[in-house]
Amino acid sequence: MEAETVNSSQKVHRKRQAGSKVDKKKKKTPSDPNLSARQRNPKAFAYHSVNKVARQVRRFVVCLSYTLLFVILGFFVIYMLFAVCMHG
Repeated sequence: MEAETVNSSQKVHRKRQAGSKVDKKKKKTPSDPNLSARQRNPKAFAYHSVNKVARQVRRFVVCLSYTLLFVILGFFVIYMLFAVCMHG
């Protein structure tokens, strides 16, 4: 069989510019393209599980407390080394 060639007299596809379907699509697309995903679709970023959020908060607090502990210990070690150098 012969390969079909595209006839230049064929009309190109044109998008629908009027009608109920176009109106629905215009309502669906956001009017402001500068909105973030969270602003465009807030339900997608909502908390779905209270228990999961509680676990995340507990993990964050524990991680934060360990970080603060290490920072304080670091300053204490530096202070002690400085004190030993000054008196020793």
